[in-house]
Amino acid sequence: MPFTHAMRSSTQPAVDPESAAAAAALSAQAFEFVQKLAAELSTGRIELPAFPEVAVRVHRVLALPDVTDDRIARVIASDAGLAARMLAMANSAALSRGGRAIVDLRQAVTRVGHQHTRSAAIAYAMGQIRMAESLAHIRDELHVLWQASTLVAALAHVVAVHTKAANADEALLSGLMHNIGSVYILARADRHSALLSDVAVRDAITTDWNAHIGRSIAENWCMSDEVAEAIAEQAVDSRPQSGRRDLLDVLSVAVRTAGFQPGVSDPALVVAGANTFGRLGIDAPMLEKLLAESATEVEELRSALGD
Repeated sequence: MPFTHAMRSSTQPAVDPESAAAAAALSAQAFEFVQKLAAELSTGRIELPAFPEVAVRVHRVLALPDVTDDRIARVIASDAGLAARMLAMANSAALSRGGRAIVDLRQAVTRVGHQHTRSAAIAYAMGQIRMAESLAHIRDELHVLWQASTLVAALAHVVAVHTKAANADEALLSGLMHNIGSVYILARADRHSALLSDVAVRDAITTDWNAHIGRSIAENWCMSDEVAEAIAEQAVDSRPQSGRRDLLDVLSVAVRTAGFQPGVSDPALVVAGANTFGRLGIDAPMLEKLLAESATEVEELRSALGD
């Protein structure tokens, strides 16, 4: 398992004995922390703190064969907050498209489908995590991660629709989950204050471990193998230009496109930086055109998710 990245960041040459001692202590904390992550990952004990039980139950019921929308709605109805999020998503501009307003949860599940119901549960759960008093010290960091999640989710949905390389609802779900491992890492680091305060070490650990932990969480929540694999391999760009296009390609493009700023970023540099754009047949002019044409849809999808 990777953790050498974090070690490199925490062992820079010291200029005096006091700095050397501090660096050694930080390195020891980082090593201890990643050992704990490895142990939790190996046993499957990956549970997000402050994650509402109703969201877990939604994931479990959605994994049942031939589950009915009525049964799913009953689980959602047990929590007023989740019920409100589900109805808001069903009536959002992105998903209702001018349809009549829905006030019944079963109809809401039917309208948005099971994958978007999963996304609604995650969106609600992440809102609860961000507002948890026990995690108030990392609220700003969690907010930044959530904004990145909704942006990548919306972009993945747009790319999937445009390229037809993957199911768009599943693409949105994988985008929403793409940095869930980082959320877990930040929450688990609350007993290691030095790790949270040292941005370089913290970022190194989340970079090395986000995908591995994200995959474990996706598997624990009974998500499809395709979603779990896309989360795990999102940063990999060693696939050949040819081959069957899939969800991993869509998520990879969405992650790499999230930092694009029209009029500022060079689309040619974004596309040239990864084979996955070529696999989806997206060149620089097409990327710029796609982002311009889908800007409103992206914002509507982010709003539907509660961003």
